[in-house]
Amino acid sequence: MANQWFRFKQFTINQNRTAMKVGTDGVLVGAWANVSDSSKILDVGTGTGLIAIMAAQRNATASIDAIEADCGAFNQAKENVQACAWSERINLHLIDFRSFYENSAQRFDHIITNPPFYNSTLKPAQKERAVARHDESLDLSGIMEGAAALLYDMGRLSMILPAATFPDLKTIAQKNGFFISALTYVKPTPTKAPHRILVELNQTKAACEVNEIIIEEFGRHQYSDAYKQLTGPFYL
Repeated sequence: MANQWFRFKQFTINQNRTAMKVGTDGVLVGAWANVSDSSKILDVGTGTGLIAIMAAQRNATASIDAIEADCGAFNQAKENVQACAWSERINLHLIDFRSFYENSAQRFDHIITNPPFYNSTLKPAQKERAVARHDESLDLSGIMEGAAALLYDMGRLSMILPAATFPDLKTIAQKNGFFISALTYVKPTPTKAPHRILVELNQTKAACEVNEIIIEEFGRHQYSDAYKQLTGPFYL
């Protein structure tokens, strides 16, 4: 059984009321997304509130909105946000993404998401986990459509996705007027193929920065210098 809480250097995430617990994917995209020059940030599908809180830690002046469609997860995120040092800059919304972007007049400099992506026919038994991990309620096309509506002209969209979705990502991005501006392949070990991609998109065509990061470079729980540097401000 997963711990009921996960302690980071500057905050603690309680996770007893949400189906999806703190994982490497959320930490990676929360640490990787370039939020340095963003005044307005949106976390889509915040879950425990992790990415919103990470963004607040990394950017001392940004205003952050976080949306979550599941009531249990929303209440968990509310608990975690209220307990963190940056609660006055994080606004939570109990709403699904489509309703939010179809009805919101807000615009953002940066949208960050760790979206559901397992669309196979094998579903988890727990309904909440199925919604959280399967793209029934939030798919790539929906993310792109919403981001196009919500971002400023120079805004960014950052996501973590399975590496196998890259061909679909390129096609859907093109249809919605997005270009890939940064791409990091995530390899679990030096000898394994990338299993995730960290991707940044915007609506202005420019050169794409491509690199890779290895998680466990020297054996089980022996993390690479690059991974430790990226996540060092957060992990104990």
